[in-house]
Amino acid sequence: MVTVYKLCACGRLCHEIPCERCQASLPRRRRKWRLERRDNRPSRDNRPSRHKRGYDNDWLRLRARVIAEQPLCARCLEKGLCRPAEEVHHIVPIKVDPQLRLEVSNLLPVCRRCHRILERYAKTKKAIIDSTT
Repeated sequence: MVTVYKLCACGRLCHEIPCERCQASLPRRRRKWRLERRDNRPSRDNRPSRHKRGYDNDWLRLRARVIAEQPLCARCLEKGLCRPAEEVHHIVPIKVDPQLRLEVSNLLPVCRRCHRILERYAKTKKAIIDSTT
């Protein structure tokens, strides 16, 4: 009969994963990991609900329609790339002009990468404008 050994996370060869030593320390490690994760999360206590921020059911329907009409990222297409649009970006932010919230002409279907870049650019642009005034 062949004995099968498996490599445990601690680096030892064992019959079962996790090994006895790792099994004993597992609850302690999970508890420590949960506490660290909870402490490192950004606080969302002060953040309003999605409805109050302007992302209600009308927005969800419009977002789905925009992505259905143009399923590829608009910014990537300009660069010759072909990535699926996963998010819809407001060209003029809702905070600046709430009237444009559901205007299709103010929406841009983008991939997550491009959306992060656009949001980061909008924040730095706002910071530059705020610092000059």
